[in-house]
Amino acid sequence: ANIAPFNGIGNIIGKLIGVNFAGEAKDSLFGIPFLLGLLGIYFHFRKDWKMAAVFMIMFILMGHLTAFYQNQQQPQPRERDYFYVGAFFVYAIWISIGLRGLIDLIQDKVKSVSVRNAAAYAVLAVGIVLVPVKMLQANYFTHDRSNNWVPWDYSYNLLQSCAPNSVLFTNGDNDTFPLWYLQDVEGVRRDVKIANLSLLNTEWYISQLKNNDPYKVGTVKLRLSDQQIKEIRPIQWSPRNITVPLPTPNSTVSFSDIMQQFGLRDTTVLKQGAISWTMNPTLNYGNVQAVRVQDLMVKEIVEANNWERPIYFAVTCSEDSKIGLSDYLRMEGMAFRLVPEKRKSNDEFIEPNVLKANLTETVGYSKNYQPGFKFRGLNDSTIFFDDNHKRMVQNYRNAFLRLTLYYIGQGQNDLAVNTLDAMEEKLPNKLLSMDYGLLYEISNLYLRAGAKDKFNRYSGEVEKLALAKLEKDPKDVQSYYNPYRILIDIYEAQGRNDKLLEVWQKLETIFPDDPNVKANIQKYRNLIQGIDTSKVK
Repeated sequence: ANIAPFNGIGNIIGKLIGVNFAGEAKDSLFGIPFLLGLLGIYFHFRKDWKMAAVFMIMFILMGHLTAFYQNQQQPQPRERDYFYVGAFFVYAIWISIGLRGLIDLIQDKVKSVSVRNAAAYAVLAVGIVLVPVKMLQANYFTHDRSNNWVPWDYSYNLLQSCAPNSVLFTNGDNDTFPLWYLQDVEGVRRDVKIANLSLLNTEWYISQLKNNDPYKVGTVKLRLSDQQIKEIRPIQWSPRNITVPLPTPNSTVSFSDIMQQFGLRDTTVLKQGAISWTMNPTLNYGNVQAVRVQDLMVKEIVEANNWERPIYFAVTCSEDSKIGLSDYLRMEGMAFRLVPEKRKSNDEFIEPNVLKANLTETVGYSKNYQPGFKFRGLNDSTIFFDDNHKRMVQNYRNAFLRLTLYYIGQGQNDLAVNTLDAMEEKLPNKLLSMDYGLLYEISNLYLRAGAKDKFNRYSGEVEKLALAKLEKDPKDVQSYYNPYRILIDIYEAQGRNDKLLEVWQKLETIFPDDPNVKANIQKYRNLIQGIDTSKVK
């Protein structure tokens, strides 16, 4: 059964039922609004059962049956309370009827007029304090959006990740609608043509991209006629190689001009004259493989564009939506740019100068192309961030970490440490918490960059989390970030042989006959005793 419509009732109780996207209420409501609502239902049916039945039917139709009709998949990507506002209104009326019913009950049972009036006023006052006032106190923090600039800033940062006159592929609601707002209302980066991958499955949207140009910045170039667009459908598809020719030097454009245009570090692909990739099926109908309309349209836009406009994919786009182009997608911020250069294995495929410029916070904003992101409020403890906010801003961390890895690979350790420090300043872990696996990776990056003091600080937090996980599940030895592996890595980096011995002894309880475990126990016993293990046979 779909429990989504009852999450709102759970808010009235004081603790959400099932999945809670916004976090539990800050303080318990002790179930008082909920109980008053139940009393209201009782008093309503007792007073006027016909009207109460109408209200009950409204409550059911606008609550659970709405969810049943929508057949919502689980889990939902965000709260859906707005679908059930009608049901919540009905229940709010029942709360007030319940309060009035209690007052009427006092009026009937208490003989003394003064006592009766005092008791009625007391019930009314208590009801006001324990229902609207208490609910305001309990829920205000999690519902207050003042000074929460995450949607605005993320949208701005995504648009500013794109070079002038770009085409930007986006994934879904959160990386599309706010961008349209910035373009349509605020006038920001109207030169960027947004192509939403979900909507690219519809012929009306494809027609708009081809024919509509409200800001006179050019349409998205397509080779399909309007009739072909109306008839487009998913098609049967087997894996095949796709080749797109590259710009070639001529009398007006030199080889170095093309290199500068794309910011290339490696010209191997450019000299080959084309990019080539394998486009795989994305749909399966029994034994029949096919591709979606959106896949055909990405391919069409890339081919028809002929490198005339920069093409980007938002970092939120899934891997299978990139039609196999991933090796040619270079990170430049919150988007990957399609470039005539191929990613090398074990190489951070980024444009370091552009990425660094974008991760440097700016004051104010520009309606035109201007590198420099905004991170307003992300280090403010008075602002509530729900799970969607926290997931979205993890993309910032990913950009900081990739730039850090690039600097470490180039031997620029000071820049690597500065980048990690800037990430913590803008996205503090205490407010936008990371899981201990990511904390562990960050501590290792500090170690690789030579910042041993900062490694110790981060690894101290990781150690506490790993020990807690170990206590909760001593047999967790299979997961990638299992606590045994992490603790061994930390203690080895810190030279804490006594702690290493303890970890290996715990592993011995799980693998009593493992020779490697026994050898390590002996090794660290010897080291603790000052015995040179290299001379021990």
